[in-house]
Amino acid sequence: MAAIAGIATCLSNTETTSLIKSDVRKQHVNNHIKENSSTMSGTMSLLLPRHNSTDSVLSQSVCGSDSGHSRASTPEVSPRASPRISPRGSPSPQGSPTGQRSRPVFRRQISTGAKYVLLNRGEIQVCRLNHTRTIISKIMNSRYLRRWENHHLILGDTEVTSSTPSGFMEKAVPYSNIEDINIISRWDAGQNFCLRITIPDGSVLLQAPNYYLRDQWLYSMLWKRHMLKYRRLLKNTRRPEILVREIKNMIDMSLSTPIQDESVYQFPLDIVSQVLQQNTDYLTRVEHENIIKALGPLLENKNPSHVICDFFIKHCKNSPRSHIVIELFTPVVHRILKYNTDFGKFPQLRTFVQEYVHALSLQNDGRKTVKAFVQRMHGVSSTCPHPRVLPNLVAVCLAAVYNYYEYRRNWDQNSYRSSTEGEDNRLLCFIDMMETMSEFDDWRPSLSSLLQPIPFPDDALSEDIFTGNARRALVHFATDARCDVHQSVLGIREGKEGWFHLYCPGGIACDDDGELFALMVS
Repeated sequence: MAAIAGIATCLSNTETTSLIKSDVRKQHVNNHIKENSSTMSGTMSLLLPRHNSTDSVLSQSVCGSDSGHSRASTPEVSPRASPRISPRGSPSPQGSPTGQRSRPVFRRQISTGAKYVLLNRGEIQVCRLNHTRTIISKIMNSRYLRRWENHHLILGDTEVTSSTPSGFMEKAVPYSNIEDINIISRWDAGQNFCLRITIPDGSVLLQAPNYYLRDQWLYSMLWKRHMLKYRRLLKNTRRPEILVREIKNMIDMSLSTPIQDESVYQFPLDIVSQVLQQNTDYLTRVEHENIIKALGPLLENKNPSHVICDFFIKHCKNSPRSHIVIELFTPVVHRILKYNTDFGKFPQLRTFVQEYVHALSLQNDGRKTVKAFVQRMHGVSSTCPHPRVLPNLVAVCLAAVYNYYEYRRNWDQNSYRSSTEGEDNRLLCFIDMMETMSEFDDWRPSLSSLLQPIPFPDDALSEDIFTGNARRALVHFATDARCDVHQSVLGIREGKEGWFHLYCPGGIACDDDGELFALMVS
């Protein structure tokens, strides 16, 4: 019995020991679970932003983690790597899945990169996400249940519409409602090149077939938003300092866009023209000059509009000795003379060139300045490389002569005596231009043929101020060894008088005792 009792006691101790070991093992497991759960909760508290918007967590998990520009953006929790969080709750560039920063848009350096044709419409895949705090919306917005629709989108002046308004594009997306447009680059590895358009109630995703088309859609929409913004802003601005500042910002934005389209240069000029029509009386001289400086880069590729020409003409008349005339107007005038093909369609361009030349004549040693301007237009080579320069210069000179005598006819005798002293100098500077043009051998045949019909008013041919100074150009024609140049002093046809008849002894323009006539017949 004692042995049996000993055996029972041993068994009891063994069971007790096993039970104790089991309890200790369970306690260790429970402690380990608690530690893991606390660690996981701490990790999640670091990963999730410090706000209560659960829909932003869903939108970020759907749309990617590199769009830090979006207001409702939260990084997606990845089992492999947890992105670092910036103090504001948006993922830092180092922690993004691709390890790259979000692509900046519309900065000055972009203009040196790839160029894109402006898109006004095109085919693209569309997906629309609603950022609502419901379980159903979160499930439907998940990546695996996402649905794409094919739409023909139209980028209008004020909104993005579909040619078939249905599905995700049943309602148009106004540019004024767009909070941000950014690239979702984390999907590029899977050949999903996507844009996200952030709107107040969610996001619109656009999926293009390649990088280039995606960026083309991006910059086209940004340019459309840019146009709408400044169209509304500048038309409603009345304070001159704010107006000048926003004009500069608009032009800087236009010059920095990678979009290549005529509207990139034409749109700012049109807007500035409309603004000048409304506010020209409120702008001071300093503000005039600031606007002209801002317009300079645009006018390197585009002629000024009718209103801007009037604005420039006003500055030439009011401030002819301003540094703006020499520094900023000179390249504009050069472009007009080199590339303009018809002053008849754009008479304000011709008037602007006239006022510019007159402003040059009012500089120190004005006649030499005008002569240097003509020589610079010809170039240093023996032949002018721009065939339109000579006809345009002649058109400017002829128009100036007609304007001078038209001005005189419109004044009565008393006003004429007191008001034409400065106008005489104006006439002389354009006659000096014709003399300088006649000094170039390559220009002389064309110039002589243009002046052979004597395209001047009768008032000019009867006054010494014109005939006496125009004689210097005719001397170059009369002494030229080429027959076609020398014969240009004759009438253009039988029965029509030419320079030969005007300057012959006894002629209406002969006041040099026949010296010029002798050169013509020798």
